[in-house]
Amino acid sequence: MDHIPLFSTHVFVFENPEYAPLNEAVSAELLKERDAHPGVVHSNVGGWHSVPDLSQRNSTVLDTLMRMAINHVRQCCVTLAGTTSLPPYQYRVQGWGMVMEDGDYNIIHDNRSTDWYLVYDVDVEEADLEKFPQSGVISFIDPRRGQFTVPGVPLEPSTFNIFPKTGMMIVFPGWLQHYVHSYRGTRPRISISCNIDVVTNKAPHG
Repeated sequence: MDHIPLFSTHVFVFENPEYAPLNEAVSAELLKERDAHPGVVHSNVGGWHSVPDLSQRNSTVLDTLMRMAINHVRQCCVTLAGTTSLPPYQYRVQGWGMVMEDGDYNIIHDNRSTDWYLVYDVDVEEADLEKFPQSGVISFIDPRRGQFTVPGVPLEPSTFNIFPKTGMMIVFPGWLQHYVHSYRGTRPRISISCNIDVVTNKAPHG
């Protein structure tokens, strides 16, 4: 018998413990901006959402973080392609910051107009999991249109959860629906999100 698991969804998780000094600098920059500007509202319920222009700012720490994001997305492309000989891609990045306080969350959304979506936890307080087992958890929704069931037999779940952790970066397709459970913490949860498009760098006609 052949068992063929069709159409898997690729989600990549990176841990970056060496970026602690960078995280501190990014946290300070975003908290300062939050105190000075009201931010915008998209999928966030509560919390502060910056204007999505982090990749265009004149900031050394944000530029370093955007470059790290591009490098990780390139690693994802290399893994899927099975070769390091990729075409000369350009990576177009749109980034924004999020600051969540106790009780803030994000509703179900996707970014299907972009190739890759990325979430990076700059600073997150580890929750009391006995009291708040889903604090700040990001949940991914099964993208298939129907669920195969067998009565009385547990099969594949309809959602998949990843627990937040400082220095963790998650990269996944932009079309994958996801949401974030209520964050429960005594200090702000600070994160960066990015839309990243992979574009072939073609030579101009001449």
